[in-house]
Amino acid sequence: MLACFFDYRKDKIPNALILTGLLLACGYQAAQNSIGLLCVRILLVLILLYPLYMLGMLGAGDVKLYCMSAAFLAGKDCLIFFSLSLLLSAAAALLKMLFLGNLRERIHYFCSYVADVAKNGKLLFYQYGIVFEKKKSGLHMTGPLLLGFLLYLCVTH
Repeated sequence: MLACFFDYRKDKIPNALILTGLLLACGYQAAQNSIGLLCVRILLVLILLYPLYMLGMLGAGDVKLYCMSAAFLAGKDCLIFFSLSLLLSAAAALLKMLFLGNLRERIHYFCSYVADVAKNGKLLFYQYGIVFEKKKSGLHMTGPLLLGFLLYLCVTH
């Protein structure tokens, strides 16, 4: 919840908050005798999300928050949580584009991006060469992530 507050108010998730969460997760996992699995889950999340960060599709704070979340959850639970939060993120992005009236423009840009990547065989920074207002083009991932976690709790408990 604190990450959500900082993300929406300051457009940044403090590293101290992420570090505190990771330390708590380490303590929890150490008590469960599964500290090795914690490292594996964090590494898998980094491997999956780092390319999206490098392409400008996710912020560094979002990647770190997903890593911290993965540190708390076991394999199947982690998969359920990530699936829910990513589906909610996609729904939030779609609703935002519909609300702002730029769905067609964004789909056109995405298709052009995919075509450029296919043509050049080289990945580019996602919003390279186009001007979107930062506030309008970005999506705070902490909201869908929090909702995904709450839904995960409802589904699994």
